[in-house]
Amino acid sequence: VSIVSSVGLLHGGLNLYNNGFSGGFVAATLVPIFESIRNSRFFDKNEEE
Repeated sequence: VSIVSSVGLLHGGLNLYNNGFSGGFVAATLVPIFESIRNSRFFDKNEEE
C-alpha cells in the first residue's frame, strides 16, 4: 500500500488502485512484446517453404 501511495507523484496523482489504469500500463508494455514475438522468424511458417 505504501508503494502505491508514494508513486502517485510519477503519474500526476493518479493511483494504481484503478484496474483500468493498471491494465493500460500492462497492455502498453506487453502488446508490443507479443507482436514482436509473433512476427519474428521463429513463428514464420513461410520460411520452411
